[in-house]
Amino acid sequence: MPTVTISVEDVGGIGMPAGGGTFYLPKRELRVWGYFGTELRMRRAVFDTGAPACVLPHRVWSRLALRGDITWISSGAAGPFIRVFGGSYPFRLGRVRLKLIDLSNELTPSDVTAICTDDPQTAPAHLQLPILIGLADVMRGRVLRVEAAADGQVWSATLGEQ
Repeated sequence: MPTVTISVEDVGGIGMPAGGGTFYLPKRELRVWGYFGTELRMRRAVFDTGAPACVLPHRVWSRLALRGDITWISSGAAGPFIRVFGGSYPFRLGRVRLKLIDLSNELTPSDVTAICTDDPQTAPAHLQLPILIGLADVMRGRVLRVEAAADGQVWSATLGEQ
């Protein structure tokens, strides 16, 4: 069964006063690398188990659209809104080819549903929407395995084909 390793990163939790000391609540993200459409460079994305589909910010999908890598399945972005990372953005739906990889393995490419947001392009880099890999088509015929050590400090994750 081919698998790719997904990195589990603590991206800055919060410390809470508790019992005379501090209790740290980590914020962990699953990070994965992939190729979208016919792009020759890998893109880093957040594997979001709560996202219904992949979410591609304007800076990503606009380049894919120029090359014809997106098949649109809804009309322009004047329509519905999606809440992502504290903002609300109009979007349109498309289909794009995605191949997930790690340093030594890759999964079979699949066509995935993409929520293409019309987010502002003037936001500073640290405030720009990340690429999210949602579960809709990515999980078809695959298994996501996330494990934590007994002490909860060390986490690991893989995505594999059945």
